Amino acid sequence: MILLAILAQLIAAPPAGEEIASASDCAILVEVGKSEVGWSAAGPNQPFVEVGPLPDGTIYRQGCDWKALGVGAPTIADTSDAGARFAVEKPVYAADGQTAKVDINFVFAAPGARLFLSVRHCALRKVADQWRLIECKQRLIT
Repeated sequence: MILLAILAQLIAAPPAGEEIASASDCAILVEVGKSEVGWSAAGPNQPFVEVGPLPDGTIYRQGCDWKALGVGAPTIADTSDAGARFAVEKPVYAADGQTAKVDINFVFAAPGARLFLSVRHCALRKVADQWRLIECKQRLIT
């Protein structure tokens, strides 16, 4: 009985130092993904990094309900493997909650090769309770 209570508490609230993407975060991730990586019912066109650190060291997990968002589940990137992958950072919301900004990072890593990184900065607006992409602009490329 005690074990069940502990498990229920762990499921209900993530451990300290971990943040789970909100429904709004997930909707933004998919909206940007549709434009930037062709995310559709078949999933995105490259592996996805769903876990990453926030600036304060908290682990941010994007374990979204892909089916509910109308897209296929992504292939989760094994960060120890060579190859292309992408990650979407935690959105930053305006005070009114009607606009947001987010970066999408593209990485290609291969043994003996220089790391390739491309960061695109995207702006979104909420229209009729749906996040809509306004634009994405190149921010950094190596």
